[in-house]
Amino acid sequence: MLQNVMTRMDRTQLEPLVATLYNRGVIGEQLESKGIKVHAHMARSKWDPFVGYRLMRLFKKENVKVIYVGDSALPMFWAGWIRRRNPQIKLVIAFHSTGKIGNVIQFAIANRMAFPVTDRFIALAETHREFLCKNFKLPKNKFSIVAGCTDTERFQPIDDKGTAKKAVGIEPDAPVVGIVAALRPEKNHSLFIKMAATLHSKFPKAKFIIVGDGTERARLEEEAKEQDAIDYVIFLGSRKDTPDLYNAMDVDVLCSHPVIETFPQVLLEAQACSIPIVSTDVGSIRDVIVDGETGFLVPRGDLKALVYKVEQLLNDADSRKKMGQTGRERVVRLFKVEDMVSGYGNVFLEAAQLGDNTK
Repeated sequence: MLQNVMTRMDRTQLEPLVATLYNRGVIGEQLESKGIKVHAHMARSKWDPFVGYRLMRLFKKENVKVIYVGDSALPMFWAGWIRRRNPQIKLVIAFHSTGKIGNVIQFAIANRMAFPVTDRFIALAETHREFLCKNFKLPKNKFSIVAGCTDTERFQPIDDKGTAKKAVGIEPDAPVVGIVAALRPEKNHSLFIKMAATLHSKFPKAKFIIVGDGTERARLEEEAKEQDAIDYVIFLGSRKDTPDLYNAMDVDVLCSHPVIETFPQVLLEAQACSIPIVSTDVGSIRDVIVDGETGFLVPRGDLKALVYKVEQLLNDADSRKKMGQTGRERVVRLFKVEDMVSGYGNVFLEAAQLGDNTK
């Protein structure tokens, strides 16, 4: 999202600048290679008390008019700190989750510092905005809704799924069920592994691929061994060839807990590749998946329902094809990169034109 907004925004009206608290990282390096200014190491440590002063000096030098941050505690805290001291700089906060895992006190302090002086909030869907207004008591009139998007040219279906499967080391005629998600607790990969173990008796040739990496990997691999599923549950790690991996799948699954998950990018990517989805009904996933048309929604944590819907799709090639085509058409129509970029650009321009609202 950041790369798309920064590299595609209207440079006649907006000039992007990135300030990172720590390292540039891969994304920062990629942005810098495209001519965007990236200032790294603004923080010496998590508890560095001088971050705000460094950022203020930078923003004054670069004549910054609008600060944009996501809903992460430390960036929100310092953005709010700066906004309170310089009302001429406006603050935009975008929410990408429906909850938080982490230090409750840290988020409470960050929210109290930033929310009262935020000029514009961004939500991913109407259901997301309703959640945020209700739970954080935020004013609805300060919100803009800018949905996620995906690159439908990069993510698109191929005719020969057998070739895509062979490229992953899977037999062309083997059913493939996949999940693309960081290996973190909220993604609930344990449910995916239990589903795989349950379905394997009915689909002995099936493979269940897990794309992504993270802190849970060792535990999940051990869990797969305990379920005697290590031979057909395949951990692929972090990959750059995700379009090819989606095209190797017959069904894509997301089985997240309700915390964090909101508007998963990966579901847009899978649908752009014409892959039907089975997902837990959490966050704003109902705005991404049309139940019964582009996939199925199941109650959170419901193994029986998850198994039933995946089995239903594996047994019905016509439904998979129809749902996949409908999903692709919907993503192309509703979730364009250009719409997201212009949406963020409009919010930044609106914020820049506001007067002081801190009084």
